[in-house]
Amino acid sequence: CDAPFVGIKALLTFLKERGLKLGLVTGKGRKSLDSTLNRFGLDGIFDAVEPGDPEGPSKPRGIARVLKALKMKPHEAVYIGDAVSDIEASREAGVRVFAVTYASTTDAQALSAHLPDGLFDPGEKLGHALIDVL
Repeated sequence: CDAPFVGIKALLTFLKERGLKLGLVTGKGRKSLDSTLNRFGLDGIFDAVEPGDPEGPSKPRGIARVLKALKMKPHEAVYIGDAVSDIEASREAGVRVFAVTYASTTDAQALSAHLPDGLFDPGEKLGHALIDVL
């Protein structure tokens, strides 16, 4: 991806200004992640970051590590993802999940069929919905 999705930087800033803790779970390695965050002007915005795991991919394990770093319980968090695997991982970790359809490759019907706690298209009020539930 050459740039963050439209509105993401503003959304993260909006949430941060309201005192929400922000975590990031990704399959990217640490070097690639740091480079991407720097290039997009997002370095330092996340309170906890969990890069790809040398033991192999495990989003539930990554989510648990971020929650521990943030000193949060699963019911205090919402995971935001754009794939069915994100919904499944958040459920396994005991975390609520909001699905987003920002990527052109996202299958909104598949996301909806997996019953996320919220489903948002670009431009919808994701930030306000997060504030409401957290």
